[in-house]
Amino acid sequence: MRFEADTEIGADAERVWALLVDVARWPEWTASVSRAERGESGPLAVGATARLTQPKLRPAVWRVTELTEGREFTWVSDTPGVRTRGPG
Repeated sequence: MRFEADTEIGADAERVWALLVDVARWPEWTASVSRAERGESGPLAVGATARLTQPKLRPAVWRVTELTEGREFTWVSDTPGVRTRGPG
């Protein structure tokens, strides 16, 4: 299954990117993440990980698999029998 959505944001791309890659602060601005912990310090990059806790879901570790600086990133989370891939 594939699901896509677009949203217009009244901010410049650099500001949006800075908020998006600051994964540890996601709980401050989205109700879909109650806790986020980066697996390592430094800028978000391919191979970087984060453990997310989301309402009604088990905590999951996500690993960045693709990243286009200033534009987008993709990450995956593997649980027994299920691989979830999503945009950051």
